[in-house]
Amino acid sequence: MIKMTLPFNDELIREGEDRIEKNPLTLEERDRRYKRIRATMEKDELDCLIISGGGLAIGGPLGPSTRYITNRGACDLVIFPREGNPTAMTFVAHRKMMGYPPEFEPYYPHFLWVSDVQSFFPFSSWGAIKRVKELSYEKGNIGIVGLSGRLLSEGSMPWTTYNQIRAGLPQANFIDWSTEYDDLLLVKSPAEILCLELAAEIVDIILDTIQEKSKPGMKEWEVWAEIVKNAMYSGSEQTFGGSYATGNATEPQTPVFTHSDQHGWPPPPNLRTIKGGDYVDFEGDAKYFGYCAQVNQPFHVGKPSEELQELFDILEESYNLGFKALKPGITIGAIEEVFYKPIREAGYTWVYPPIHGLGLDHAFYPITHFAGAPNILEYKDMKIKENWVLEFEPAGVTKDWKLGMHMGDTVVVTSTGCRRLSK
Repeated sequence: MIKMTLPFNDELIREGEDRIEKNPLTLEERDRRYKRIRATMEKDELDCLIISGGGLAIGGPLGPSTRYITNRGACDLVIFPREGNPTAMTFVAHRKMMGYPPEFEPYYPHFLWVSDVQSFFPFSSWGAIKRVKELSYEKGNIGIVGLSGRLLSEGSMPWTTYNQIRAGLPQANFIDWSTEYDDLLLVKSPAEILCLELAAEIVDIILDTIQEKSKPGMKEWEVWAEIVKNAMYSGSEQTFGGSYATGNATEPQTPVFTHSDQHGWPPPPNLRTIKGGDYVDFEGDAKYFGYCAQVNQPFHVGKPSEELQELFDILEESYNLGFKALKPGITIGAIEEVFYKPIREAGYTWVYPPIHGLGLDHAFYPITHFAGAPNILEYKDMKIKENWVLEFEPAGVTKDWKLGMHMGDTVVVTSTGCRRLSK
């Protein structure tokens, strides 16, 4: 039998434990959210919401829209009444339904926001119909979250699920409430901002890891393993994302300069060995209790070429101008132009957006226009507000598509401007 010993970093683990202990997602924060949602429901004369697990942005099975209610991931649906307790439909039912002994209670803090957790998998629509009838809302006004959305314009609720719910509640009046729900999640509370600050601390640890480990002789997958390990030690959830790729101008077949890649997204880390003169491209995030802080950071093994340095300087100027201009009241269109102006004037183009929202997902609206997704809805006239959290990531690409770079990190809008969450 092969035995393997992991090189544990006790200091990182202790810091990660301390970070987790700071969890600000208390019952008071839950009650604040519920009160705010219900006030808007009352204004719109809604009796109940049925929220799809992936209906906020691109969080998939971890359901940022449902997690905002439940403080846990992996919910298929959440039934949220204007009065009374919400119900979560999940793959696995609540511990009490499965007979877990009471002494297990301390080990399930992620269940504390919602006590009614049921499983009707793979037919969560049946559970939603049952719960709505129990609440006596089968003839009421029911808001559906996940039929459309500010970013996912075509929504994320499966057509079969929606049809089953409609068929099971034929006298209900259904209203698409997806964009209204998205809007509620834009302005962050102090607890949410603290979660993002703690996630940004982990992002800084990831960058330190890349700086230390991206040395000649290391393979890409070895560096990626160190990134994952140290992020987890530091308190990140397992479901954090990122792309780490290296390349060299002398090797045209390697994924050099990922953000000029016309295939849209860099390949996963591979067996390529890092060598002197390599460019290292990293885009990634860390998740602290679901909240994503993101970073876009270029590195270079040794001295960069003049062309790379020039592009870096242009993007740094773009970032600094955007940082100086961002404040409550400026429109998305105006801040977009601030970012793009120095890039355009230097003769570069771009593929990715220089700014997008963050929260319980690594891409949320508002998002600026960009060539990589030309059909995305634009919000040029939308005015930025205090306590929005945004990712800055200006990117520049040569017009022959042979060289590209991006940089940026997470910022929160303050009353007078903005501040970075990373160091």
